[in-house]
Formats: sequence, structure tokens, C-alpha cells
Amino acid sequence: MNPQAQNLIIVLSGVLLVISIGCTPAEKTDAPPPPAQDTPLPAPPELQAARLLYQRPDGIYLANPATGNGRLIIPGGRYPRWFRDGRRFAFLRGQQILLADIDTLPTERLLATAKEPAGVAVRPDGRAVLFIEGDTIRQVALDTGTDTTLLSGFAFRELAAGTNAIVATVKVPLRGFRMMRFDLPDGSATTLGSGCSASLSPDGTTATLNLEGHRQLALVNLQTHDTRQHLPAPAPHQLDNQYWSNHTNWIAAVCHNGNVMLQRISDHATWQTTTTRDADRPDLFVP
Repeated sequence: MNPQAQNLIIVLSGVLLVISIGCTPAEKTDAPPPPAQDTPLPAPPELQAARLLYQRPDGIYLANPATGNGRLIIPGGRYPRWFRDGRRFAFLRGQQILLADIDTLPTERLLATAKEPAGVAVRPDGRAVLFIEGDTIRQVALDTGTDTTLLSGFAFRELAAGTNAIVATVKVPLRGFRMMRFDLPDGSATTLGSGCSASLSPDGTTATLNLEGHRQLALVNLQTHDTRQHLPAPAPHQLDNQYWSNHTNWIAAVCHNGNVMLQRISDHATWQTTTTRDADRPDLFVP
């Protein structure tokens, strides 16, 4: 076996740990993949109290990534996105855009309805929820319920909300997917590159860009458009729908085998946290 394609796979407390060994990215990265380990590794201390949301065909699940245990909390729900408090989250169900709090489930709050909602995001200050409907991005203010159209005219597929900008995956006819930055409030658009998996770092300065082939995730400076770093998927896997958590060092993703993986930016270590092969749209909260 080519040493550049090897992985160490460890099962511990229900969590599958996948560590790249000698995985060489397309471009030089800031930190090399971690070396091989001879003994099982525990889940990292920073994830012991973490909370993971993700969707399966029957609804939204909540899990502790340190143990791998997940339970259904929103039947029929999809596309969960945490607020910064790690208790509330926005999500979609059918034509509804809703809000829930894990401390008060099953109580839900209806925020808006749309014909075919396709994605949801939460403002960093927690005062509004954004969602996609066709070629528009709408925003609902939580205090007043005011529903405003922020952007229109693009085939939006994914989005993430910053304080003064939105990043979105846009489908361009005959050209595929593009990652775009939209400045607010004027809506001026800038293309960051070809790819998908729109999300933002917690400080709003860096966007994720899943490159073609889904084996490299570029971290792109939102202002200069320079690539700060590349994160390789653990060979031989491909990762998709990456979403930056509230923690600078952690990104949640879904493997092409349908399982959720959590990737640590500093050393590229990757933990597989589900085994059902039907998970998607993960979002991680790290206290």
C-alpha cells in the first residue's frame, strides 16, 4: 500500500477515529497530517461536552461526538444550524422555517414559510435567521418577525451569514457551482472560486470552499481572496457539506459514505462520529 494513502482507523466508545498518515495535499498546508499511533486515541478533550446536530431521512439528530450516541429530536426536520448559545437552533421542515431550544423540546417556534426552502443560516448576533427560497435569500428578525428579502437573482444552494456579508454556493448555468461573497446591505457580489460547501469562520474573516473532487477544502480570506490553508480529506475519502463550527479549530463534514466526520484544522485529524451511512448537514457546537 502506498504510505501516502494510509489511514489509522480506531474505534473507541462508539467513535471511529480516522487519522491521515502522510496524506499529501495538492498544495502545501500549514500543518502536516499527524503521525501513526500505536495505541487507541481517546476523543479530544475539547469535544467531551460538544453537541452535534445532523439530519437523517427521518429527521434531526442530536449527538455527543465524544461518544457517538445520537437521538432523534426533530422528526421530519432537516438542515439544522446552531445559534452561538449552543441551545437554540434553526431548521427546516417541509415549507416551514423554525426555531427550537434543546432545553424546551418539543416546543418549536414558526419563523416563516416558503414554497421550497433550501437552506438556513443564523446571524452571529442571534437576532435573525436567513433562508433560501429559489433565487432569493430572505431574513426573519426574531424580535419583530419582519421578513425581508436580502438578495435575489442567483440560484442559491447553500449559505452562511456573517455580520456584514453572506457567503453562498451558487449554481451557474453551464459552469457548475461557485462560491460567492455578498456584501451587505448593498448586495455587491464577488466570486471566491469554483466549488461548494459555504460556511464562515467564527470571526467571519474566512470562508470554506470545497474544491472540485471533494478531497481538498480551501480556507479563503474573505477580503483578500487568498487561500489561508488547505485541509485534505482523509484518504481515500471525499468530504462534502463542510460547515465551520463556533470553534475556530473545528469543522463538521459529511463523508461520501454518508457518515459525519469532524475535522480539526490544526493537525487535520478527522473523527468519524456516525455509522448509519445516511447523515448529512452536520453542525458542531463546542463549549
